[in-house]
Amino acid sequence: AAAGSRADQPGGAAAALAAQDRLLLRSHLTVVEVASQGAAVPLEVDGLGEGGVRVTLAATKPFNTSAGAFERKDACGTDGAALSIDCPLGPELHTCDFATHGGGGPYHFDLTCPRVVPTCLFWD
Repeated sequence: AAAGSRADQPGGAAAALAAQDRLLLRSHLTVVEVASQGAAVPLEVDGLGEGGVRVTLAATKPFNTSAGAFERKDACGTDGAALSIDCPLGPELHTCDFATHGGGGPYHFDLTCPRVVPTCLFWD
């Protein structure tokens, strides 16, 4: 069977990964079993070698694969200000911290918004 995942649901392990890598990963797997037309039993897969099998699954939402669509630039002019950054999957918050990010004063920053990334997890 083939197993894959579409990364589009925050929460749990996905939220932890989002905090580290800015990617939202979905924990639900999609399992594909292939059978001959009219058969109730899946085909046995053995010895595929390097050729493999390509399985295309329909997505309910289009994936935006443009990295630039998730890049944002902004500036902090007031220490402690809470900024809401408009991102494709929803707003991201940034709290201005002059001591940590600005060397004691106002600063500009780049933000990479969380994004949905289609991912093939494994084949067995």
